[in-house]
Amino acid sequence: APGCFSAGLDSGAVHRAQDNPEKGVFGEYVRSFQGQMGAMKERLEMDEWPLLWTADFILDDENEQFGMTLSEINANCIGFAAHRDFADVLAAEALRRIIEHRRQR
Repeated sequence: APGCFSAGLDSGAVHRAQDNPEKGVFGEYVRSFQGQMGAMKERLEMDEWPLLWTADFILDDENEQFGMTLSEINANCIGFAAHRDFADVLAAEALRRIIEHRRQR
């Protein structure tokens, strides 16, 4: 709707994935987020992170001030079809988790 905020692609938002997010201007934000992952997991009372998840940030670069705002951590709708090259790695990790879970019973 006009005048409403949305980061959805159909709103005209531009989504960018970084090839090497630990370098350049985004590196500070990546390192900060990674440094807080343990505390987030503890606060959310999680044993481990979901197998697939994303962290989405909104770029704020108005008035030549650069900043990033965490908009969501998503484990529900991550666009996996766009990353089929991860299938073998994900399958191996899923199998590892299943085996580990069964051993703990």
